[in-house]
Amino acid sequence: MERKCSVCQTKLNTNCYVKDNGTATLSYLELIIKDDNLKKTNSELKSCYCPNCGHVEFYIDLPTKPNK
Repeated sequence: MERKCSVCQTKLNTNCYVKDNGTATLSYLELIIKDDNLKKTNSELKSCYCPNCGHVEFYIDLPTKPNK
């Protein structure tokens, strides 16, 4: 899916990642989603940026749901 900047509608680049300079080890960011039963689902938090205006967004890849 092509992502567009919400500010200027330019195509977002996904060839980037967010780095936490406060740690000495490599890690990746996670988004933890809790449902109504408090079951947790972990997803890798990804980033993209706009080469035109510099806007940065975070996103996760949602699992595809089977067709019913």
